[in-house]
Amino acid sequence: MRFGEPLSQHRQGLGEFESWQRDPARPRETDLYLDMLMSLDYDDQDRLDYIEVINDEGQILLDDLPILAAPLGEVLSGLSARGFEAIGPRVGMYAIPELGLRFGTRFDDEREVEVVEGMGLVPEETQPNFQRG
Repeated sequence: MRFGEPLSQHRQGLGEFESWQRDPARPRETDLYLDMLMSLDYDDQDRLDYIEVINDEGQILLDDLPILAAPLGEVLSGLSARGFEAIGPRVGMYAIPELGLRFGTRFDDEREVEVVEGMGLVPEETQPNFQRG
């Protein structure tokens, strides 16, 4: 999967999905692929421009650093050790603009720690709050 790929390619090849509107100000719908718990957003030309993974049973690694469901402190220190400083939290989100990554957190009652919940990937950071100045 690559940014810029067409909506039709994903709908034909990725399986069952449900569409929903992520942003009321944006007419484009988001496709949620249920088996993977992955959401895909498209631009006005139906080209992929945002990927979000919300599956705690899956994993996203940066080098060998686990991100999903990992304690926030470990993720932030692991990113820092690799030369990346996260911006945030802003409206409950963190970002690493150089990598095109965004992630949210939740409190894990069982472990009694804030953990990363969901990862968003963008081809380039467009949110002013997450741009380095």
